[in-house]
Amino acid sequence: MRIAIVAGEPGPAEGQAPDRLAALAQALTGRGHRVELATRASPARLAERTADRVADLPLPHVPVTALYAGRPDAVETGAVLRSTPAWADALAACWLADPPAVVHACGPDAALAALSAARRVPDLPVVVERATDLPGTPDHSPDSATRLRLLRSLLAREADLLVARTRWEAALLRRLGAAYHRVAVVPLPVDVSRFAPTALLGEGNGPPHLLNLDGGRSPEAVPLLAAALRRLPGLVLTVVGGPRTASRGQLRRLPETAHRKVPGLLAAADVLVAVPSRAAGGAAVLEAMACAVPVVAVENGPVSELVVDGVTGLLVPPGRPALLAGTLRDLLSDPASAQALGIAGADRVRALHTWPLAAEHLDALYPAVHPVA
Repeated sequence: MRIAIVAGEPGPAEGQAPDRLAALAQALTGRGHRVELATRASPARLAERTADRVADLPLPHVPVTALYAGRPDAVETGAVLRSTPAWADALAACWLADPPAVVHACGPDAALAALSAARRVPDLPVVVERATDLPGTPDHSPDSATRLRLLRSLLAREADLLVARTRWEAALLRRLGAAYHRVAVVPLPVDVSRFAPTALLGEGNGPPHLLNLDGGRSPEAVPLLAAALRRLPGLVLTVVGGPRTASRGQLRRLPETAHRKVPGLLAAADVLVAVPSRAAGGAAVLEAMACAVPVVAVENGPVSELVVDGVTGLLVPPGRPALLAGTLRDLLSDPASAQALGIAGADRVRALHTWPLAAEHLDALYPAVHPVA
């Protein structure tokens, strides 16, 4: 089957978008599909893209069509969506000449463009994932929340099939108006060749190293972490992402980093402390679990589904810094339990959250929207 993947603008909940696109394309190619990637680029970026590369990631055997369709210099949500009609026109021109069997759109702006383009091409179904993500970065305009809610509702009602990463997201899509039978859960996958166990808690030298990867995506992360750390004297926590503010006291701040560097950050961590936003898909939590790094996560949206409390990690109710501090203190004082959580987390990821498994799920779903004669 020929599948066109349409790549949207990565938002704050999806910092690993290029890696994910490469892995998705390669996994589907491994199932025998002919895959092509349609993305949009500015004229300067067009010259950098070749037939087998997107961003800095090699994509062997996957053609990449970089369409210049007025990609905005700014990536605020409003600017991204305003440029989408021109992108839809460019996609429609490509597909009218040579239509794929199925379009797989990743992200709400890609879904909007793909649906608009596909309606001009006879019998071209559109599969949408990440429909509930935020396209680009928040613009905080007064009516942006209303526009975003209307966009999500439109995608939920118009897509031929919606791929949810968790049951929590599937329920949200149905509340937005998606028919029950048009929502399918494909567990969020992790590249286990890149995210793999290294040292376990207690095997390193020096004090425990705490890591948080939500600083740029969850506004409540830093205040909650700072309040918890005040109850844990002597411990230092590294927060990746968020405003460029200086490190202060027990909080060490690092700017948002390229996703290819995250395995190194996790390899140096003893515990991942996750404070995800409700919009986040939980990728950082699963990547830490894949590395056998114990996870302490604040319950919020899909994370409660990804972490089995007391088995593959520990869950803490939101807004409870004292309880979060106590949970971390107990875990750090019991390396054997921490190691058991890490090992169980790594086993769960390899059993349920790999790219070959995701491709197998998708392989079974595509015929429902494009029956093979």
